Amino acid sequence: MRSIPLWLFADRRGDDRRGRTHLVVTAALAALFLAVLVRTAWVCDDAFITFRTVDNFLNGYGLRWNPAERVQSFTHPLWMFLYAVPYAVTGDPYVTSIWLSIVVSMLAFGLALWTVQDLWMAIAGAFLLLSSRAFVDYSTSGLENPLTHLLLAVFATAWFRRDARVFQAALFVTGGLITLNRQDTLLLVLPGLIAVGVAVGVRRFVFLALLGAVPVVVWESFSLLYYGLLVPNTAFAKLNTGADSMELFRQGLTYPRDSLDRDPLVLPITVAGGALAVVRRRAGALPLGAGILLYLSYVVIIGGDFMTGRFLAAPYFLAVLTLIRFRPTSRVMAPAVAAGVLAAAFAGYDKPVFASGRDFGVDDHIDAKIDRITGIADERRYYYPDTGYLRVSSRGGGGATALHEWADTGRRYRHERRRVVVSGIIGFVGFYAGPDVHIVDCFALTDPLLARLPAQPLWRIGHFMRRLPEGYLATLSDGGNRLVHPEIAALYEDVRHVVAGPIWSVARFESIWRLHRRSANVNHEYEADRSACDVYLSERIPS
Repeated sequence: MRSIPLWLFADRRGDDRRGRTHLVVTAALAALFLAVLVRTAWVCDDAFITFRTVDNFLNGYGLRWNPAERVQSFTHPLWMFLYAVPYAVTGDPYVTSIWLSIVVSMLAFGLALWTVQDLWMAIAGAFLLLSSRAFVDYSTSGLENPLTHLLLAVFATAWFRRDARVFQAALFVTGGLITLNRQDTLLLVLPGLIAVGVAVGVRRFVFLALLGAVPVVVWESFSLLYYGLLVPNTAFAKLNTGADSMELFRQGLTYPRDSLDRDPLVLPITVAGGALAVVRRRAGALPLGAGILLYLSYVVIIGGDFMTGRFLAAPYFLAVLTLIRFRPTSRVMAPAVAAGVLAAAFAGYDKPVFASGRDFGVDDHIDAKIDRITGIADERRYYYPDTGYLRVSSRGGGGATALHEWADTGRRYRHERRRVVVSGIIGFVGFYAGPDVHIVDCFALTDPLLARLPAQPLWRIGHFMRRLPEGYLATLSDGGNRLVHPEIAALYEDVRHVVAGPIWSVARFESIWRLHRRSANVNHEYEADRSACDVYLSERIPS
């Protein structure tokens, strides 16, 4: 039998046979990715923070975490609204999350491969993605990563066709949607948007910028009016901590090092994609490379994250999109790259992510799931024994409603008709407790007062514990202001006006102005109920 000539894989825009070959191979790779997603699909506790807000919204309580307070507890408005559509139909938070994430991730994967001109490079890119734990893990999980990946795939597709005016408009619209999906991911595409603006001239740049800003302006206007803030409450909780910036920077440096240990291909490929685009300026990808490196720098500066790989998945995906656009210099180069990637995927991991199965993480020691020194966790390894799709599906009819012991804790709070509980674990607990239970979050992600108070000196990245000011629980229970510390009591009055007062009142707008100018002038030693927030975890709060 004659061997297939390599030129068949060089350019999908050729004859019909090359087009069919490209279609068949892309479909096969997509089917492989679907199989991997089904085997690895899971949901994390943090996703249920958004799910509770969506459930409250659909039940008439508004976009709120606790119905009594207008607080934005989610960082991804676009993903939240997208999730709300199928959830309104299914009423099942788990199944909705799993299959919405799979569908969106499949679209991102398919678009990334289909638009690549050289099929061998597309194959290499597919295996780069399939071998990455960061990319695969956060292609589900319930967080916004799948939509970020899809929007980046759209952006990259438009970028390499940016000479056409319609694709210039698509770049800015997609940039706006990326920002709406998660504000800090704007850094990935910002250099590209600026580069297009310089190329098209001031007048058209202004027009395109205004066009792209429409969804962001609409949301931010609503956010300022409804929540009284332009950023999520979580931003205050994680950035307004009083933590030393150099400590955060040192912690940030551990994040890529952790990735090298757990997911060895991700950091080298991400840096290589960014650096090659900047240094070689091939295919006009310099701004994409600059965006990748800018985002990586930002991740290090803020201290990284407690979820291994989560903040590296998006720049890795964009780096892969950039690398596979580079045209091979010879007909043998692209197949060699594809073979090298496949070999590296197997050589770099004791067990490739696409070999993950039903028992993933079940027998692993806790030290394999959470690094005690850095505080960085392998989240899928931690949660998969409880929320892995293969495991939940095997439990039968009640599987999706018996996800985790923390969900049982929330159901118990609902059954006992608790009024106020305090917890540092709020996803499963909050969702299953229901809207009648007011959850006080020790880490302040969902609490508008605690987010404005300094964190405790000892912290884990992403978890900045606050102490409960003396009188706070009594204040929440009876609706008065029983806070002992005068500065905190005054701050709470402004907070209460903003999150619970009439939206259109003059006093509320004055409070919004004051909250944007200052927080309470106290240190972490302020008077607290007992000694620390964790005293009040779970069952230690009277109903």
